[in-house]
Amino acid sequence: MALVIHCHACQKNFTIPEKAKTRIDLEQITGEYFRKVCTNCAAETEYHINDVTAESDKTPMLISSIIGLVVMFGGLFFPRPFIAIGIGGAIMSAGWIAGNAPDGFNQYRAPRSRDIERDRKIREEMKFRKGDTNFNT
Repeated sequence: MALVIHCHACQKNFTIPEKAKTRIDLEQITGEYFRKVCTNCAAETEYHINDVTAESDKTPMLISSIIGLVVMFGGLFFPRPFIAIGIGGAIMSAGWIAGNAPDGFNQYRAPRSRDIERDRKIREEMKFRKGDTNFNT
């Protein structure tokens, strides 16, 4: 499962390196509001955990399908092929379930809460990073 953010500057999606199964796990890692630099346009923007979406990763589906098919066809040469077919089917279904994990992540939304003083400090810090010395806004 890959976590993706839509960049407001270049209107393209980019993945973030954090690994989390739920938004609550992501909030514990990054906080409710966090800043990321877009890998496409290098724009630094602040995001909320609700701005992150999960996309399915096709790798577990592909690997489990290949292993499941090999077990199924390999089991045809044994005296009890139904056992091997059942095991192969279980391997394939486990991979498909693992690949469809983003549904649980995308269904849950966290309530937005914002501390005004914290918000002002973040804006000042972002201005300081960009070299702006006029903090009177």
